[in-house]
Formats: sequence, C-alpha cells, structure tokens
Amino acid sequence: MGDRPFRAATRVRRAGVLQHTERVDPQTPASAYGSRAPLPRAASFAVLGEQYARNGAWVVTVRGDLDIDSLARQRTRLESTAAAVPVLVLDLAAVTFADSTFLNLLLMLCRATDLRLAAAPGQVVRLLELVGADAVLRVYPTVPDALPTSAPASDT
Repeated sequence: MGDRPFRAATRVRRAGVLQHTERVDPQTPASAYGSRAPLPRAASFAVLGEQYARNGAWVVTVRGDLDIDSLARQRTRLESTAAAVPVLVLDLAAVTFADSTFLNLLLMLCRATDLRLAAAPGQVVRLLELVGADAVLRVYPTVPDALPTSAPASDT
C-alpha cells in the first residue's frame, strides 16, 4: 500500500503557461482532505540604491521592504554613513513596506546626524504618525525640499 515514491511538486505546461501543481499523498491523514503546508514567507528585500552628495547633504535612495530581515544587512552601512555626514537625506519613494525595526533605525540615525526623510509613502507616514515619531523626525514631500538651502560650513 503506497510503495510508490511521493512527488511534492510537478510542473505542468498548459496553454503556453508553466503552472506548478502539487500532488498530495492520499495515504497520509493530512492529505486526505488535500491540505497543504503553508507557503513560505516571501523573501523581503531592502536595497540601498543610488547614493550621492547634493547641496551639502548625502542622499540615499532606499527601496523595498524595510523589516527585521532586510535591515539586518543594511543597518551597519546606514549607521556608518550617518556618522560620516552632517546631513543625511533618505529618499523613501520606493519603499514598499516598513515596520518598527525601520522606525527604530530612523530614531538611531536621527541621533547621529541631521536626518531628513523625503518622499515617504503613505504607509511610512502613517507609521510615524501612529507612534508620534513625526514630531521628532523631519519628513519632506520631495528630495529637493529635504536638501539644505546652503551647504554647511566645514570644520577646517
């Protein structure tokens, strides 16, 4: 009874579209009703994109999901950048998700430099408003609005 090998997934080509189907082993109780294991969580990503100096500020474009998984790889780079520049502008226009891990990072960066957030999507603005961080962090509608009006004087 059931000596045939179990295949978890097969690929089927129908009408030019590759589809994934799962076969369940009819001998196991869980598969008697066709139940499947939960799908794995989609991989999150955060990418520090384009970085450039403008008007006495260092601008960093941030893209993707900003959560505990993705920020672990980016946190050190952002902290060292914040320590090295007088004004840090984060362009958040391409952020797709942000959680409390990102909020914590923003508050830490705010202590290290003059942090300015530009083009924050509604979800990020809402997060800042919910916890009252919008009173501490400076949010601007666009990157040009977030830039200092004049370059800060150097300490020479």
